[in-house]
Amino acid sequence: MVDRDSPSSLTTTPALSTIVLRAPQAVRGHRGRAVPPPMPLLPVFVAGEENRFAAFVANLSSEAFADEVSQPSVNGDGDVSGGGDGDAGFGGGLGEFSPLLLVGPPGTGKSVIAIHLATKLLDGSPAGRVATGAKPRDADALVMPGIDFARFYARAVDADEVTRFRRDVDHAAVLVIDDVHLMVGKPASQEELAARIESRTAAGRPTILTARRLPPQVAGLRPLLVSRMLPGLTVPLRPPGTAARRYLLTEFARRRDMTLGSDELHLLEAGLDRDLPVRQLDAAIAGIDLYCRMKGCTPDVHAVRAALAAVEPAVNLSTEKVAKLISRRYKLKLSDLKSGTRRQEVVRARSLAMFLSRQLTGSSYHQIGKYFGGRDHTTVLHACRKTETLIGQDSDLRVTADELIEQLKATA
Repeated sequence: MVDRDSPSSLTTTPALSTIVLRAPQAVRGHRGRAVPPPMPLLPVFVAGEENRFAAFVANLSSEAFADEVSQPSVNGDGDVSGGGDGDAGFGGGLGEFSPLLLVGPPGTGKSVIAIHLATKLLDGSPAGRVATGAKPRDADALVMPGIDFARFYARAVDADEVTRFRRDVDHAAVLVIDDVHLMVGKPASQEELAARIESRTAAGRPTILTARRLPPQVAGLRPLLVSRMLPGLTVPLRPPGTAARRYLLTEFARRRDMTLGSDELHLLEAGLDRDLPVRQLDAAIAGIDLYCRMKGCTPDVHAVRAALAAVEPAVNLSTEKVAKLISRRYKLKLSDLKSGTRRQEVVRARSLAMFLSRQLTGSSYHQIGKYFGGRDHTTVLHACRKTETLIGQDSDLRVTADELIEQLKATA
């Protein structure tokens, strides 16, 4: 049988590196409740050239994260404060670069790397070693999604327990806030998180944040929070490249006691979307495994094709749904997009609607043109090609397109 949990069974090529993932013994959520850390699909993080910097940061020794400094002092209330003579609870190393910000699309490993880095910081922290007289929770990693931070803060305000909430957040040895972008639409909570980051930074206590995009690219994040998220170390995470994808697919198959031939592996890797999350790669292998069990066969091209057809089901979207969302985004009337006007803002919005309709709905150029005022299919083709070029050149348009795709898929 395959040892599914043993990182020692994993082998990589010179083009890849692996980091054995770690999690702290003490992980807590709101009000000290024990919470399980996010469980990775593999006991290691696999990085190719696309994630070389992330691998470098994650693979640093504990000593590199926090130098030996004086133990935190404990005041009369048992609260931990920075060391004497102005020394903070964390010394040099990466502790100086707080907040650590992990940025990348879903499925790139932000959460598990955040917990891994928190463990490294705890290892090198005097607070992580528990100062004499310190409260046990001050030696823990406090972990919560951004949306939970907003909810718990709102509850604290209603219950007149804001002071307690702030003490709980400020005194954790390491604070991890996952998916900060989900706090969009919660301005008061964003201001509070910005204040907590500033307070922890001043006290020398590290904070780790994750987000899908760089803070300035997330519409709806308050400028104060954006300014507090950026001064530290930003680590980009990207979907696995070709070498990492092949490795992951092979490893997921091995853990199901399957062996993929080179032809089958190439067909599978080539047929999967470039930006597919790692869990979807595992889902593709699970699909092959299920097919082979049903048919009583070994993995072959038929099993791979069946898995590819099932791994990413069709999105139930229409051109009208795309057009309505874009008209709201650009504050236009739906009739404007269908009209013959050549106003620049309308032309740009209409072209983006045509492009996304083609990408997400499966409609033909003729069908899309018919919806947008009976335009010829060549007009739609030109608009799609021009928009695709602009997305590659204009970062603002690219961010807008990504956000619209996320919203459309979420409501499909």
